[in-house]
Amino acid sequence: MFPITIEFENLLWFGVSIHPNWRLISAHKLFQNEDVPEGDPLCASAPRLEKEGHSDLTADAAKRLASAEAIPTREIIEDVQQPKFPFVSLGQDRDKNSKSSISAITLSTPDSSVPDWTVPHPRGVLSDHLQFIRGIDWANTPLGAMNRWSIQFREIVCLVMRNPHPSSVFWGEDLTMLYNEAYRDDVTGDKHPALMGTGFSGPFEEFWIRVLEGLNHNEYDVPFALLYTVTEADDIENGSSHSDATPTSVKSCVFEGSIGVPRGHEVSPDKFSFKNYDGILTPAFRAATQTLEPRMLSIKDHTLPQPLLDIIEWRGYKDPCREAIVLPLRPTNADNVCALLLIGINPRRAYDHEYRSFIAMLNRQIATSLASVLLFEGEVRQSKEVAEMATLQREQMSRQLQLQTGRMRRMTELSPMGMYLFNPDGLLLEANEKYYEMTGVSPTGTKLPWTIEMMVGESRQVAQDMWNYMITHHKPASRELQFANSTFQPRDIDGSLIEYWVLSASQPELSPDGELISIMGSLTDISHLKWAQGLQERRLREAEEAKRQQTEFIDITFRPEIQAKNIDFKFVPHQSIRDLEIDWVILDPSRLLQIIVNLITNAIKFTMDAPVRSITVHVCAHAESPDFGVPEGFQCK
Repeated sequence: MFPITIEFENLLWFGVSIHPNWRLISAHKLFQNEDVPEGDPLCASAPRLEKEGHSDLTADAAKRLASAEAIPTREIIEDVQQPKFPFVSLGQDRDKNSKSSISAITLSTPDSSVPDWTVPHPRGVLSDHLQFIRGIDWANTPLGAMNRWSIQFREIVCLVMRNPHPSSVFWGEDLTMLYNEAYRDDVTGDKHPALMGTGFSGPFEEFWIRVLEGLNHNEYDVPFALLYTVTEADDIENGSSHSDATPTSVKSCVFEGSIGVPRGHEVSPDKFSFKNYDGILTPAFRAATQTLEPRMLSIKDHTLPQPLLDIIEWRGYKDPCREAIVLPLRPTNADNVCALLLIGINPRRAYDHEYRSFIAMLNRQIATSLASVLLFEGEVRQSKEVAEMATLQREQMSRQLQLQTGRMRRMTELSPMGMYLFNPDGLLLEANEKYYEMTGVSPTGTKLPWTIEMMVGESRQVAQDMWNYMITHHKPASRELQFANSTFQPRDIDGSLIEYWVLSASQPELSPDGELISIMGSLTDISHLKWAQGLQERRLREAEEAKRQQTEFIDITFRPEIQAKNIDFKFVPHQSIRDLEIDWVILDPSRLLQIIVNLITNAIKFTMDAPVRSITVHVCAHAESPDFGVPEGFQCK
């Protein structure tokens, strides 16, 4: 079925069938044509509100709103106000005075579009319910003044008020209550508006008092009334000698109020038990509780005690009652008796069918209201348990977070590495003591930003390039940097000062949308590693220089003499050198040079007069102990 749209009482009514037995009907307020500004009507928004001159909150006001008594928070969020909604035009422009027109109708922003009605000057059309809530003196409630509510609490109550279903909030230890319009209409009943802003012990503590107040208006049909609530307590037989005695349920009656009966009298005590108290009303109360049916008391059968009649201040006709009835008050959805109501019967009226109907209607009305009260108390109790559980879980998580934070902080402080956290501008946010020790930055006073002045030499440009790379590419980087810290001076194994080098490993921290939040990282002292690398390089260069000098020494010392004596000199590496893949050996170079010089000198001495003058130097290697016998082909004289 097509939707039906009509205009009535300056409202646009919209109806559509969503089920054979259901029809959805809604209404929206209309702007008048004179409210529409000059120009394109599709781009106009809330002209009436703009005429009222609502202005944005200042930054100071927003900060004041961010601090609340309910939940302290550091987070500051500027007031979120009503967005600019465009009008929605239906059809073409027609006669302004047309009553049943569906054209030239412009819809306004609905009331629920007010994003935050808790700010001092909300933008939008507030409903009567929201205006009522804003008019409550919240400063005299546990929640405190509205302008001191926390941002989290404001978000919660705004969500609750926008919820189309019955919703309520119970806040704090007192369970202070706020509810939306649907909850007001479906749940609170006549408890609104007194229920708004009260706690768990709000108007429902006065339920029994209101019951008596309702009866008090009828002086003739209710000559007197006595009301007791029924409670249960655990009790153990005082005379029981059994070790396995278990508690039994014992019902007790607690005085809640009366009409015409003085309180504290022996026939109307403040509290008594069905088990231990033999009062004049105990049998009748016990029987009504067991049978769950009204019980008639009369003077004729002596069930209506005379001592009770003697203390009553009679109302109405001032005549003593001859009959009274005990009503066991129980909710319509349960069988447990919550209270007992003793009502006197009108002495000048017969207890006939109409009178019995009146008593039955009274009992049913109280039972229905009692069921609503118990349901609400159950909801409040459940909400309280959920709130307590949430508070307990929040405390446990807070303790776990504190424990983990403490562990991480201790690990950080005990770490041999300097740890740091910089913002994208290079300002130091957090660091451990080792960082201050390694960099020479003072942990007190103004924290210095990341600067290349902490480095020396080429490390300054290396550090600057590393920082620019992380800022630009949002990728981790690691560099070796030489620091210029006069207070932190590493030394070698001999106690001599060496250069101070660190390995800086940094990792950018990014938000979910890829924006750079901070740069965290660590500094590792690699001074001794760099010193060991330098020492190894120096010794390698020294070995290469010794080898070069040795070769030059041999060439300078023997080559002229060999040429003068016409001696053929050869150097023959053995195949074993290649077979064993020998690239280097550990030996004393000076001792080896001495041996080679002695051998070649003697060889020249004994060869220069020989007819065949030839000297061959063989170099070989053995995986096992070598045979030092004379090699084949060796000639000597």
